[in-house]
Amino acid sequence: MADIYLPSVTEVLSFVNSRAFDHVPVFRLEAAQARGIDVHSAAAALLLGIWYDPDPAHAGYMGSLTTWVEQFVVEVVFVEQSLVSLKHGFRGHPDALLRIRGDDGPTLIDWKTPKPLSLSWRLQLAGYRLLAIDNGFKVSRVASLRLDADGGPAKFQGYTRTLVSDQNDFLAALKVWRFFNGGKK
Repeated sequence: MADIYLPSVTEVLSFVNSRAFDHVPVFRLEAAQARGIDVHSAAAALLLGIWYDPDPAHAGYMGSLTTWVEQFVVEVVFVEQSLVSLKHGFRGHPDALLRIRGDDGPTLIDWKTPKPLSLSWRLQLAGYRLLAIDNGFKVSRVASLRLDADGGPAKFQGYTRTLVSDQNDFLAALKVWRFFNGGKK
């Protein structure tokens, strides 16, 4: 039996993101990617209680996150966990599943460094929620957390109200991805 390729959430949504960034110069995209990798690594280290030395240029993002974590996070369920859904045929790497002060259940969070909201984040988080649920995790809500470059308050944006339609749209995008990639499951 041949191995079945499981696309990542990022791959499934790549057609959306590629169109959104067509007008952005390559050097800016590369800088944003490097920033994202560094901030995500530092965020994971912070939540896991391990040492990490982020680029000083990203200190504001980490200050923003640190303040938010200290104010709101009461439990870390997982950080940067690789998950696979054999049921739906895809994989992904959610940033964190956390229990937030006052909540009954965990919230799936994705760290973001861009200032503007992106519509594709709703689908990304819907895909991550499907992965978490398929792997036995309870997820009460999903949200992006936009970290402030200057260390100001992080901006929490929940997507739970649109989650059912977002999950259906993500699964539709997965079907389209399969169509254009040779029918891979």
